[in-house]
Amino acid sequence: MTPSELMHRLLDVVEATELDAPYESFVQVSERLLALLISKLPPTEREAMLRGIEGGTLREVVGQFPGGRRNTEVPCGTIH
Repeated sequence: MTPSELMHRLLDVVEATELDAPYESFVQVSERLLALLISKLPPTEREAMLRGIEGGTLREVVGQFPGGRRNTEVPCGTIH
């Protein structure tokens, strides 16, 4: 199974699962799963992954999905 196929299969599971607060609950579980998987990486790869997440890589991935893009509207105008 390719990473893309895995992602789509996992998204299907998320969307089919009935939870009280599905996205919030899934994000909490996913956060812990991600931390577990990162902890299993060799030290050099683990640090590189954490630096990427801290440096905005995760934000970029979130921005690839509908609804995940930053809103350029702010209370006092727009971001320049």
